[in-house]
Amino acid sequence: MKRRVRSEPGKVSAELTQQQAEHLCGLAKVLAASNVEINFGKGMKVEIHFLGRDHPDKGETFRLIAERSIRNESHAKYQLMYGKSTILYRLEYAASPHINPDYQTIPCPHLHYYREGYADGWAKVIDQEFGDPRDLLACFKGFLAYCNIVQSPPIHLVGSLL
Repeated sequence: MKRRVRSEPGKVSAELTQQQAEHLCGLAKVLAASNVEINFGKGMKVEIHFLGRDHPDKGETFRLIAERSIRNESHAKYQLMYGKSTILYRLEYAASPHINPDYQTIPCPHLHYYREGYADGWAKVIDQEFGDPRDLLACFKGFLAYCNIVQSPPIHLVGSLL
């Protein structure tokens, strides 16, 4: 288990260096299992495991977690994690604003990203970088591409997008 120690306000000491995190983000990722499908709809929560494509034996394991609210159909959270708990990216729609360590308020939608010493404590504003925020499926597919997931499971739309 990773131990996080606060060294100054807002700052967290984490295992990865920035260079390691950027390397992991840039790796092409493929499914760890072939029998995976996603039923994309409100109230969903799925976890999918991926491996680094070029060296699947190196232990570079990733988890993609996608969640949508039952009550707020425009709320979604998609995150890419390395190993068991290191969040590399977290994309949020219809969530609360985020306050960065420099006290800047970041409205939703926003993207959290790994930053050495702060884990995923920083976020940036996104507009339609991942797709139209009214089309959460397009945004999910945009997030998969952003995370360099080159082999994704079949995605089936269940119900409406919003």
